[in-house]
Amino acid sequence: MPTLRDTLRVGERQRPSGLAVTLVISLLLVLERVWPRLYGHALTTDPAVYMAGGMQFAHGQLPYVHLWDIKPPAIHETVGLAALVTGRNPELTYIVVLALTVTTVIAMVGTTFRLVEDLTGDAAAASVGALSLLVYPETIQMLTGGPRVKYFAAAFTLAAVYCYRLDRPVATGVTAGLAAAYWQPAVLVVVGVAVGVVVEDRESPRLSRRRVGILGGLLATAAVVVAPWVLTGKLTPLVGQTVLAPVLFSSGAGPATAAPNIAARLGWFGVGAVGFGVVGIAVTLRRVGRRDERGVWLIAFVGASALGLTTVQHGGSDLIWTVAMLAPCVGLAVAQFPRRLPIGPTVIPVTLLLVGLVIVGALVGGVVGGDRYTDASLADTYWDGKSTAADCHWRMSGHERAYIERTGVTDRDTCWGTRVDEGLDAILG
Repeated sequence: MPTLRDTLRVGERQRPSGLAVTLVISLLLVLERVWPRLYGHALTTDPAVYMAGGMQFAHGQLPYVHLWDIKPPAIHETVGLAALVTGRNPELTYIVVLALTVTTVIAMVGTTFRLVEDLTGDAAAASVGALSLLVYPETIQMLTGGPRVKYFAAAFTLAAVYCYRLDRPVATGVTAGLAAAYWQPAVLVVVGVAVGVVVEDRESPRLSRRRVGILGGLLATAAVVVAPWVLTGKLTPLVGQTVLAPVLFSSGAGPATAAPNIAARLGWFGVGAVGFGVVGIAVTLRRVGRRDERGVWLIAFVGASALGLTTVQHGGSDLIWTVAMLAPCVGLAVAQFPRRLPIGPTVIPVTLLLVGLVIVGALVGGVVGGDRYTDASLADTYWDGKSTAADCHWRMSGHERAYIERTGVTDRDTCWGTRVDEGLDAILG
């Protein structure tokens, strides 16, 4: 007959893991904010472009050829695949994309937990680091406004860091490539991986298994992503809008302009999380070069790069990526705090404290940030199923206006020249 001690031991073995508790908490927090706003067609400006571009893709038209946008093609392809699955139904496509985005956010939380726990063995620190992703209010608030490239870029960047830590070269290359395929600044993880391979594997052969695997994953991902434009001979508009336009018509904010806006959007708890992230970067750098510390350099590099990037960004959805990149650093910083209690009993109070901060931050952020709904005509273009319109300049963003002014092209049906050199001559000449 089992004794009381045996029964208690069984109960301990059946206790939910720190990862499971963290994922459930994050899912409940996300759904609490998303569910009441699920209906209402609350597409904001950028997501409306992505949704329309994806619907174009599903109808056989190509973004950049029939729609101006400076973001890389992965977001349009993601929405396009969702549209094909739902039979090109705008309402169902929106629901599927929203579900995919929510899943992506939860995956970011899980990846951060695993990464920090693997480095520290501290479930409490891993939980705090993972849930710090949600301290920035707009991470949750922006979900119902439509898909944002920063969610997917952040998720694949964290996945690339974790795969690098686990020494999975091909998976590292694929996830790093996908991160950059959603948002250009996420190419920083590719740079970080390249530097990490050179530094940590300097004694390996030039064509080592690790280097070949990472390069192969990157090239394969790039080939798949740009294949529709290559096969149709439409690569020029893609390169022109996603590579040349962001460089030639940059609209980033200066540090003096960005700092107050960023602080207001982050709120007190978000600023605190970023502060912990900065401490975590310093902690992480101290571990670089130690045996069995593979991937630590990459965590510090990506975190510091994301922090530096905020000085030339406007805030808003850009901070989703920044806070996500600092989340592992937050966990590493928390792991440095001495605690007398064992890991298990510490998880509950620390998690409850952070959940309280997340809830308060979300409520305060709702007042500070607010909702920014797009021009009704742009959203209606998608909801009314008019995503195949010939006019490519739907939004008339700053980049578009600058392109039209510099080239003298007044035809709103022209997204980009037929050749890169022609476009550059018109822009620079």
